[in-house]
Amino acid sequence: MGRPRKYNTKEEQCDAHRQYSKKYYNKNKWSINKSQRRSCRLNDHKAETPKAKATKIKASQDNIAKSAVRCPSKLDLAKKQIEDIPRKLRAHLNNKPKETLLADICARYQELYKAGEPHKGKLMIEREMAKFGLLFKELKDSRKEVLNLCGVGREYRQSKEVEQQIEEVVHALEELWEIVLLDPDQLVTNFWNGALDFQRVI
Repeated sequence: MGRPRKYNTKEEQCDAHRQYSKKYYNKNKWSINKSQRRSCRLNDHKAETPKAKATKIKASQDNIAKSAVRCPSKLDLAKKQIEDIPRKLRAHLNNKPKETLLADICARYQELYKAGEPHKGKLMIEREMAKFGLLFKELKDSRKEVLNLCGVGREYRQSKEVEQQIEEVVHALEELWEIVLLDPDQLVTNFWNGALDFQRVI
């Protein structure tokens, strides 16, 4: 058998709940009032003037207009990438001719070789190859996209010239890398004697 009922009627239950709430409020009055003041401050529902309402409506309309700006198509993105490739190529070349960049790489390799760290020189050449390889891949992907979407045009022809420049740098770097793989001394000797392919072009 359970305990006897404490409150027999609905009115007794409401009265008991009211007393409990009053007791809780008196005990925690300060924190309850503080949170009420904060929420009132945050949700201040003062009447707005017509001018303030108009300004708010204008701002929301401007935001909607800005968000309705046309998203670029795949073709636009591919064309933009192709137009950016020459700038990226110049940045990779440090705004110098490719022969100067290759000579700098050989000079840095020579310093590392003399310091007894030819493996670091090989890694440096590999990093340069990877950098230009990524640029070449990006160009190829963009060209393929442009060709698929609109055929041969100005951007496609422009990318062909840039592709040739990147290929020349990549082939020269591959030549350096192959020489280092076969004989680390040979690269220093060939560079010193001016026997590398890119030195013959100068």
